[in-house]
Amino acid sequence: MDVLTSYSSPLIIASVQGVACNGTVGMTLCPGKQQPNALSGASQRDLSLDLDRVQSWGAAAVVTLMSQDELSALKVAQLGDEVENRGMLWFQLPVANHHLPDADFERQWVYAGVRLRGLLRAGKKVLVHCGSGLGRTGVIAARLLVELGDSNQQAIAKVREARSGALQESAHVQYLEHCQLASNDAWLDRVLGCLLGGAVGDAFGYAVEFDSLAKIRECFGEQGLTRPVFQDGKLVVSDDTQMTLFTLEGILRSTDVNGEPTSSVLLDEVRHAYLDWYDTQLGKQSASSVLHGRLAARPALRVKRAPGNTCLSALKSGGQGSIKRRINQSKGCGGVMRTAPLGFLQDVDWFDLGARVAALTHGHVEGWAPAGILPRIVARLIKGEEKFLAVRNGFSDACEWGHVYGESAGTERYLLARKLARKMRFNAHEAIRQLGQGWVGDEALAIAMYAFLSARSYTDAIGRATNHDGDSDSTASIAGQLWGTQHGVSDIPHAWIRRLDVLDEVLLLVQQMQSWRRLVGSDSYGQPTVSAEIEPCIRLIEMTHELHTLGYQQIRIFPYMAPSGCSWRVEWAPASAFRSSVEPPSVESERELVRYSSGSGWKPFEWQGVQELTALNMAQQFVRQFPELARSGQGDDWCYAGWLARLLGEVRRGRLPYMLADWPIDLARGVPMTFGDPFPLPPTLDREPEFGHNPEDDLADEELLSEGLFEQAESPVDHVDDEPTPDQFDFTDLYGRTHGLVAFYHQGAPYLLQVTQLIWQQLPAPREESSSQLCLLAGWPDEGKLGVHNLLENYLKVADQACEMAAEATDQDWKSESGVLDWSKVEHTFAEMDKALLATAFQLSQLIEHIAQAAG
Repeated sequence: MDVLTSYSSPLIIASVQGVACNGTVGMTLCPGKQQPNALSGASQRDLSLDLDRVQSWGAAAVVTLMSQDELSALKVAQLGDEVENRGMLWFQLPVANHHLPDADFERQWVYAGVRLRGLLRAGKKVLVHCGSGLGRTGVIAARLLVELGDSNQQAIAKVREARSGALQESAHVQYLEHCQLASNDAWLDRVLGCLLGGAVGDAFGYAVEFDSLAKIRECFGEQGLTRPVFQDGKLVVSDDTQMTLFTLEGILRSTDVNGEPTSSVLLDEVRHAYLDWYDTQLGKQSASSVLHGRLAARPALRVKRAPGNTCLSALKSGGQGSIKRRINQSKGCGGVMRTAPLGFLQDVDWFDLGARVAALTHGHVEGWAPAGILPRIVARLIKGEEKFLAVRNGFSDACEWGHVYGESAGTERYLLARKLARKMRFNAHEAIRQLGQGWVGDEALAIAMYAFLSARSYTDAIGRATNHDGDSDSTASIAGQLWGTQHGVSDIPHAWIRRLDVLDEVLLLVQQMQSWRRLVGSDSYGQPTVSAEIEPCIRLIEMTHELHTLGYQQIRIFPYMAPSGCSWRVEWAPASAFRSSVEPPSVESERELVRYSSGSGWKPFEWQGVQELTALNMAQQFVRQFPELARSGQGDDWCYAGWLARLLGEVRRGRLPYMLADWPIDLARGVPMTFGDPFPLPPTLDREPEFGHNPEDDLADEELLSEGLFEQAESPVDHVDDEPTPDQFDFTDLYGRTHGLVAFYHQGAPYLLQVTQLIWQQLPAPREESSSQLCLLAGWPDEGKLGVHNLLENYLKVADQACEMAAEATDQDWKSESGVLDWSKVEHTFAEMDKALLATAFQLSQLIEHIAQAAG
């Protein structure tokens, strides 16, 4: 029999697709295998050629169902490294030949399944293989199809048809008949994102925990630490992740299978879990005979990783602290670093619970208050709340709780973190220096907030939170938890996750949470409860809908958030008062503008007895009380009326829209809602400019296409949200364009192609020639649409430098002599930065204006 090689028998990949996703599952034999005595014939394959074939097929991930011993026997022990070197994810999930997936596989599948299904839902390709590509491969390929929505029989039939010889064993078929739809991925994705994002961030920062920024730069270069430091091929976590996992174990012992906690025992179970952790820190090789859970017996956790002295001393005496009975005055970050999992619970007071959990070991208000804030933010992010809003709502009542407990927690540092995330995104080192070093609770949480809010990606977030003079592992761990909670696990490098030294322990705990059901973003497993505070807001949108049915469709609303983030506001105005569908109205007479704040409750417009009125009654009374607005608002706009009717359906679920806030928002994605996905933007006004088609644009677009810039724009990008977006401004006007360029600076690279197009359309024909003149005036050696693109890319760098120079020129410490934050100094620095940015944007806008006027 001829020897099968990669040349004589190129790798064949059989493909199947599910009914409910656009992704593709591929099935094949082991790439590169060398097997002289196989029943199917001798193989002498080339691993590089086979993996090149897999890569050209378009695989985003490769799933290997073979153990390392099996791979070594086939002379492909390096398969995983070779897969990752080609930019594909590698999952090694061993299943013994002629056997079914065992308990170890099921534990690993908790993470791998969520991530692989996420790839397939996104239209990606996943390759599955074992030795021959038949038995084990067929089982897992079919399981993926079932979990994504195919019936059991459909999946089996598809795999058999695509891969001849697959699924011939009756045990495999029986196994697949018990597989079920994966209906809880949205929830598990956020939970895994929080835990694994925190663990990876912790391990990332742990490598430099006690190093100054100067030393970090000396060791790793000017950019600081940008890649993890592995120890014997493992990513090693610190006590931060250890205690986080023990917090979760305590939670699990106090909840039922659906995640409903027994409040009376929860705090005690968490305390017992911490005592188990304390046992792991005593230097014993084996666990004590008296343990409350299983986690402390795991070898991966029986290691000392720079445990905090406060936690050790408090737990040595039993961990009996409380907010009213404080066992010390510690405000270290050992309280906040461990409480994120409390945010996974539902129908609890996260702040109160987190504060009490931290007070077991930390007595100072700045030790336990941040520990209550963190799970509040986590819970809000899981529900899909916009990140700046989730953070603001997370600490909004910290002061109130402080008064309840007899001592008030400060929030200035968190307010500054939010401000810095908007104003000093470009200079993370200086921003973090202003926030502190992270050794105490409020500093650690504030640094993590800043890193989370200002970053463009997960790696950017933990990099910012690591490279400073302080407690790098705690700040990076919390930042990673926040990013992972919002974005899920898919944004965290898989190559780092799979090397975590406690990955099995994380998955062991999450496996017990698979049946928990939670509201996640727009993914609803039951209608959320609408709070009493929201009901008047719902009634007012219903009133607006009734106004439209009465013929006042020219009345539009502009919803927004109060600067505090604690109340929702809305304005009614005629369509003629709106410059665009997403900008605040500007009226000639105040009588044409009506306002409401949710703080007014059931007394809108100073009306009485509103709860007894129907929405129609309210609409009729509205017309009588505001006749000027009613007259201006008469007329048809069926598109807008239809949009508002659709919006009303979301508002009735408790999701309130807002188009303006005191934090960055991204209207390019739609109208932000108080939780869940954005809602489509309102219909544009007839007078909003629309650019016509120009054949010259097609040629210019080909120039960008040839550079791969369109493909780059379509890849997943994490927007740096800010308010407003560039397209909200009039780029035909010198000053409108200036402010559009300012908005572009805050938005950054994700809007580069959009702004390139906006500028390109302002250039007079022939645009190729005009673009060359613009680049020449700007001192940029380029031309064409690509030249404009590159010029704008350089503008971002120039603006960064201008802002940084302006900040350095103020050269002042933001704290007063008493150590209190001096907001006047903060605002002065930010004002100088704003001036520098505006001047830079105006200079570029003037050059564009000069080109346009010269042509005219």
